[in-house]
Amino acid sequence: MKKNLLEAMRIFVNIVETGSLAKAAERLSLHRPAVTLALQQLEQALDVRLLHRTTRKLDLSPEGRTFYHRCKSILSEIDETFDSFKETDRLHGTMRVDLPVVLANSLVVPALPSFCEQHPDLQLVLTSTDRLTDLVAEGLDCTVRIGELGNLDYVARPLGYVEMVTCASPVYLAGHTPLQQVSDLNQHDIVNFFNSQNRQLMDWQFENDGQKAKYQFPSKMLVDDSDVLLSAALAGLGIVQGLRLSFQPYLADGRLIEVLPQFPVPSKKVSLLYPYHQHPPRKVRILGDWLEELLQNK
Repeated sequence: MKKNLLEAMRIFVNIVETGSLAKAAERLSLHRPAVTLALQQLEQALDVRLLHRTTRKLDLSPEGRTFYHRCKSILSEIDETFDSFKETDRLHGTMRVDLPVVLANSLVVPALPSFCEQHPDLQLVLTSTDRLTDLVAEGLDCTVRIGELGNLDYVARPLGYVEMVTCASPVYLAGHTPLQQVSDLNQHDIVNFFNSQNRQLMDWQFENDGQKAKYQFPSKMLVDDSDVLLSAALAGLGIVQGLRLSFQPYLADGRLIEVLPQFPVPSKKVSLLYPYHQHPPRKVRILGDWLEELLQNK
């Protein structure tokens, strides 16, 4: 078993990330029985159940989740060791990354040609969501998230900050009382943003004389997608608060107008998350360096 241990570990990682023995076999170009045998041998060697298998899905046991993290860390260290002896800095293989919708559309994807040109042998699999994803369950190498993260079972690398803004359409503002103070928002139509996982509303934040304060305002409309938030603002449905990156083209051409500029919105932190207990894989580290530079130069 020991001489095949690394191969079995790679097979196990692929089973977890694809969610299926059959899909893992297809990804690795192996026969299904070889994948099944590798999993059985690992469970026998460890004397634990790594996966709970039903006819519909695979679920990691607590021991399986711990072993998955350890396997990813060990295998990434091995891959990085071999990569360090190669003459080229180009990356190989596949990297699965999840990005917030606004960052993907407004910043990262438009700049990706330069990254892809540097690493032509790397296949990028990009998904885009505004919710906190389960990196293990969704087979992600890393994810980028905006704002405070709380206590997570991931490593979080700070990448930089993004500016926020409060704005509305000219049509909406023309038909409503002018805003002078933050408290005036209580008399306006508000479009709130909420987390679709825990249904929690995003706080509205403002600075006044160097002091930061959080607010929540009642609203007739709640959305869980940043593109929908932008559409609601353009449609004149109310006042919104979100990333300036998303709204800037429309602020520049007058389709949106910044409100309460005397009370700026604090910038939000951007972090790179990866599910490893030690050093991130080389490809994740290089992507993180590129994203950090991109945010600094935006």
